[in-house]
Amino acid sequence: MAYIIFGAAGFITIATLSSGLTYNYLIRAKSSTLKDEAGLIATTYSSVYSGQDIELEDAYPQIQMAASFLHSQIWVIGRDGTIIVDTENKFKKKCNQRF
Repeated sequence: MAYIIFGAAGFITIATLSSGLTYNYLIRAKSSTLKDEAGLIATTYSSVYSGQDIELEDAYPQIQMAASFLHSQIWVIGRDGTIIVDTENKFKKKCNQRF
């Protein structure tokens, strides 16, 4: 009887600890990937802040790919505060929109 109790207690302990460790590892890995992708997108499109325009049709595939890879939704917000691109709803305005 003691073997059964010891086995059950050991299983519960290992399952609980490994679950927490695995969850924390996955959160760290996902956040690192998200940070890297955000940095890549920011670097690629930072020319917008220096006054240059980027065609939305050229930018959308990379943004859509990042959203798909990360299983997330990405918004591009215009200078006036409106949502120009929502990866779940494609373009909010005409495709020839520049940002």
